[in-house]
Amino acid sequence: MKKLRTIFIIIGLLAALIFLKDLLIKLALEEIARSVTGLEISSRAVEIGIIRPYIKVEGLVILNNDKFPDKVMFDVPLIYIEYDPAAIQRNNIKIKDISFNLRLLNVVKNKNGEINLDSLNIVKNGADVRPIKDRFKFGTNIFIERLHLVAGKVTYKDYSQPPHPKITEFHIGIDEKYESIKDPYMLGRLILSHSLKKTNVPQIAGFDISIIDNSLGGIISKGADVMAGTKNVVTNISGNMAEKAVETFNNARETIRKAFPRDN
Repeated sequence: MKKLRTIFIIIGLLAALIFLKDLLIKLALEEIARSVTGLEISSRAVEIGIIRPYIKVEGLVILNNDKFPDKVMFDVPLIYIEYDPAAIQRNNIKIKDISFNLRLLNVVKNKNGEINLDSLNIVKNGADVRPIKDRFKFGTNIFIERLHLVAGKVTYKDYSQPPHPKITEFHIGIDEKYESIKDPYMLGRLILSHSLKKTNVPQIAGFDISIIDNSLGGIISKGADVMAGTKNVVTNISGNMAEKAVETFNNARETIRKAFPRDN
């Protein structure tokens, strides 16, 4: 009976430790998200791997402030993160992979002509590119090795000309991969910038996208973006210049090799 009681106590302690670890990571994620956006965050579920180091966030929404009639700015059904536990012990967080699924970016101009994107810290502090550890109270470096970004739709709602808002939808269909993202601020700017560039929202809303673009240097595009460049090169072949065709083919082949390197 004593042995059975001891086993139950051990199981209870392990469960408490796992719960505390999950709670701490959830709180850290919320702190990061709030620091990056400056807005309220809500998520349906956070699942953290016990044996395999992963974090899965489901049903994440970033909420507009009270100035805007629409509640949601970002609707993110799924974020899947694989991280390096050894790096955390060295006061760093090395994220090996992030899969970020953005269902909707909802850009809103209110009746006073204010745009909800201007509420984001990554927009307000666009020129401030200090390391993330200087912004967070827990002083941690965060580096993202690889990002797989999938984004479905951008909606623009203009309430500045009543009685009814003018609504425009853009089905952007992003499926892109990136490497070497220095911190979560750069991650947020990348997602926002590349989503907006598939639309004409910056032009019709009067939003200066260069505010966020200027701090994206050093990110490496892989897959979709690189292959789009390859397509442009191939279609620009001059039909009456054999030498140019050979050169273009070689350039395209080199681009493909860089996009999909062989494992050593």
